[in-house]
Amino acid sequence: MRLRRTMPLLAVLLVTVGCTSPAVEPPGLEATPTATPSVSASPTPRADGILEESDPALGVVLEGVPALTGDEADVYDTIAAYEKEYWRTMTTNSLSPGFEVLASPELQTVMERVATNNGNNGITVDGTYRVSISDVGLAGDGTATAVVCSDYLGATFADPDGTYTPAEVGFGERQRFVVTLRDAGPTWQLSTSGRDGTC
Repeated sequence: MRLRRTMPLLAVLLVTVGCTSPAVEPPGLEATPTATPSVSASPTPRADGILEESDPALGVVLEGVPALTGDEADVYDTIAAYEKEYWRTMTTNSLSPGFEVLASPELQTVMERVATNNGNNGITVDGTYRVSISDVGLAGDGTATAVVCSDYLGATFADPDGTYTPAEVGFGERQRFVVTLRDAGPTWQLSTSGRDGTC
């Protein structure tokens, strides 16, 4: 099956766990994971701000990093770490072990299926993935929300039949997601992510 036929489904992509519509599976890659990811979520709130940084070697650029402290910084760090492990999974077709800490079991299942399907279909993803995280909010009941803007314009996509631009596979614009997290004991954990237009 050509990538062109499978990729338009990805317009709804990524992490639709927790939404009423079925999860749509994005593309993946051919490389092997380079290292066990480090998860920087902290067990207690801290006042020293955000710790997560861009990872050029992985191809993840965190943009517009806000000035946050305490629980809000922890929430930001959890989402940023999740986005790195998302991209690691996409570019290796192998579920990142970081998801055990960063994502709900439902989200882990979706991403494992994505990695397997992409690997089986010879779909590869590489290049640069730019992410901005904003509007971090704490609900006071052990949950939090934020907005994630995913930019695939620097990414590359291929299948056994050829290569494709981000626009050809439905990623010509920055994708906007509203994410929810829950307090999972020692860390925050991503629960759901729903597509909400473009950024």
